[in-house]
Amino acid sequence: SVAMFGKLAQPMTGEAFAQKIAQVLSREPLHIAPEQAEKMIETVGWCTGGGQDYIELAASKGLDAFISGEISERTTYT
Repeated sequence: SVAMFGKLAQPMTGEAFAQKIAQVLSREPLHIAPEQAEKMIETVGWCTGGGQDYIELAASKGLDAFISGEISERTTYT
């Protein structure tokens, strides 16, 4: 299962969410957005390490965004 998930206090765009992550972590995240990039993010799942294997599970649970500590090349084409 997805290790952790939660809800943002205020929905935001994927771009704004990526900027917030960069600001908080002082590190630029790799932001991979779907075609409909204007979709607002409200629910977020995350899993450290090889969490990319849970991205489809996160989507099936209706999560708007998923954060992983690492991804592989195949993840960008899922």
